[in-house]
Amino acid sequence: MAGIERGPLVGVIMGSDSDMGTMRETGQALREAGLQPIVDYEFRVVSAHRTPHFMTQYAEEAAERGLQVIVAGAGGSAHLPGMVASETTLPVAGVAVTSNPSTLNRALGSLIGMPEGKPLATFQAKAGAYQAGVFASRIILRDPTATRVGIVINLEEELETMHHVGRALSTLGLQEDADYEYLPMPSDNGVPRPHAQKAWAGDKGFGVLIACQGDTSRSVADKLGWTTNLPVLGVALPRNPDYMGVALEALTYPDAPGSNPAAAFQGPAGAFNAGLEAARILALDNPSLLQSIKDYDEGLRVSNGAKDKIMARLGDLAYDALDKESLQRLIDTELAAAETGRGE
Repeated sequence: MAGIERGPLVGVIMGSDSDMGTMRETGQALREAGLQPIVDYEFRVVSAHRTPHFMTQYAEEAAERGLQVIVAGAGGSAHLPGMVASETTLPVAGVAVTSNPSTLNRALGSLIGMPEGKPLATFQAKAGAYQAGVFASRIILRDPTATRVGIVINLEEELETMHHVGRALSTLGLQEDADYEYLPMPSDNGVPRPHAQKAWAGDKGFGVLIACQGDTSRSVADKLGWTTNLPVLGVALPRNPDYMGVALEALTYPDAPGSNPAAAFQGPAGAFNAGLEAARILALDNPSLLQSIKDYDEGLRVSNGAKDKIMARLGDLAYDALDKESLQRLIDTELAAAETGRGE
């Protein structure tokens, strides 16, 4: 892939060069996929704390410079990946450079706990840094004509959470069946057969697969990543805010490098964000979808600004006493007034 005039396609960033011991594994995976240092991917030191303005500039200018995906290493405070994901429409993968096999450590907790509306694909430690490189390379080497999202369901009880994926996609204007599809996982007597997915993934025009990783089906999302060259997003169930559940552990602690190139998300908010991340990948070849993502992000910004104005006007006690419906009416009034002001 040497000789690309627009510059690197993958940005690998870290807050400090002390993270290089972990993040070099991302470079290894990218080279194994045929990408060349400097030409196809770049390594940069971008600190959310020491150089916050540069971090914002890097994120805002990434797409214009030709980057298509960013892999960000997260140290103890783990602010860099989430902040970068909030300042760009590109798909972003966050790597928690610290590792703890039993508890939800600070870095992993910060990445996996991104609020609904701001997607961040999560990986952990050295094996995870390698997986993030595989994930990024699959985005770069994607088939631009594959424009659909496959949402893989193994158990009926997963549907309630996984419907949030469809909610995200429909929010951006994508249509069920035409643009995304819910799919049963092929199985033998209830035992998932991820390899069977490979046969229809290309035929159905899928560009991204999203699979639920339930505690009773821990082999689904991670092993699905073995059987396809598509980017795979895994949604871990159930959510535990303090400790590693079986599902999240299966996604973030692969057995070995290369064994589990599936990004981790968690819970209903994570399912929604997985849908948004899938859309960010597809939007690399779809200007109309990219505009929908920009409009959605702008809507979040404007709505949050309206809440700020209402809180400043009412004060803490009156604002805190508002029920959900009353607050929404005030927000709608604020937004309408802002729209009127723009039109004058």
